[in-house]
Amino acid sequence: MFELWMEGLMALVSLSMAICFGRLYMGPTTPDRTVAFDLISVHAVGLLVLASMRFEDSVLLDAALITAILGFLGTVMFAHFIEQTPSGEEEE
Repeated sequence: MFELWMEGLMALVSLSMAICFGRLYMGPTTPDRTVAFDLISVHAVGLLVLASMRFEDSVLLDAALITAILGFLGTVMFAHFIEQTPSGEEEE
């Protein structure tokens, strides 16, 4: 029963992640894409943690930690890019 719940949760998080990929692709502005990127990294961490619980593999927790760190650094990088962009030159 536990495995069924875990697989259901992983499917739900995967669906939500697919919606975030749609927002990343459609935009329309850089801040929208930045938030979508951050949400995708959060979803990836969630999927790795759920998979770690489902398959009882602690190595996946290390991968989740690295993914969280890289997702945070990517979000900071995008925020720095947005801060450096003059306000009148943002893409539509």
